[in-house]
Amino acid sequence: MVEGIKNALRKYPDIDVADIHTKVSDVLPAVTAGVDVAVIFAGSDMMAKSGAGDQPLAPIVAIGDTMGVQFVLMAIRSGIRAFVSDRSVDQELGQAVQNVAAGESFLSPSLAGPLLDWVATQITTDPARILEATKVLTKREQEVLALLGMCHTNAEIAEHLVISEATVRSHAYNILSKLGLRSRSEAVLLGYQFRLSMIPEQTFRQRPGV
Repeated sequence: MVEGIKNALRKYPDIDVADIHTKVSDVLPAVTAGVDVAVIFAGSDMMAKSGAGDQPLAPIVAIGDTMGVQFVLMAIRSGIRAFVSDRSVDQELGQAVQNVAAGESFLSPSLAGPLLDWVATQITTDPARILEATKVLTKREQEVLALLGMCHTNAEIAEHLVISEATVRSHAYNILSKLGLRSRSEAVLLGYQFRLSMIPEQTFRQRPGV
């Protein structure tokens, strides 16, 4: 795993690996040592260590093999904002580190579905807000909103829509401004509901003879 982490980050010239620790007892000193981002292997004991103490922590990226909804929620409460599947370290870790360093979050697609399904059961759908989105957002902004609802990163949205990441950021800013959303997280939740609300319409359009 250590070599996998190092190899995954070597591809990013703007990321320097300052140090590597393999003991739980070394985690807290490492994440309070002034590094920009800390990467840890997720485990309940590791979470307890990373969330302990009064010293400010570096932003943390967690790597895990099995991270259920309750585990992710516990990690979020500990201050962790990025979650990478250990099966996708090479593809996801660099992007996760960059996102967290920029003050954003990252959620491995393999975890996004179950987590959003759980969140959907905890919140009430606001039909008025979804209707507002269809009225005030352009078609492209609606597409970006739906992809945000799938927890896609800016890079993934750009690739999917064949546009630049700068354009994605512009669309995301417009979405937040037009809908009065305070954060990308709110846009992700609304995007999830928005995407689900559009499924029946898309199905109907695919079957005009019905």
